[in-house]
Amino acid sequence: MMALARLRRNNRLKAPYSFSKTMKKGQLYIGKYLNCYIFPKKYGDIRLGVTCVKQTPNAVWRNYYKRRLRLAYQANFNLLKQQFTAPVDIVLVAKHRAEKFSSEKYIADLAAILQNLSLHAKIRR
Repeated sequence: MMALARLRRNNRLKAPYSFSKTMKKGQLYIGKYLNCYIFPKKYGDIRLGVTCVKQTPNAVWRNYYKRRLRLAYQANFNLLKQQFTAPVDIVLVAKHRAEKFSSEKYIADLAAILQNLSLHAKIRR
């Protein structure tokens, strides 16, 4: 069993303005099960926002996706800390699928996005 980082209250995006700002001005990274928007900030800490696409049918599915995305964030928190030394806002958007998947697929998908992000950062330098 892996140790999970705790998602504290001050590490969450709560205001709708923060979500829309991150999704409009942030960089989009597309995965198989989720989309990741990353917006660098000047001060603060890494903050997470979790949401679903509009095609999500009901509250049961939305809560299912949000739990999986929070778990993926917590499992990849050390990789995020290594990747981003400066503070960032991250919004994870779950894609709706007809069947439910295990949380390992969401964890692997976010890890792949972060690995891909680190490769692009090395190329740009």
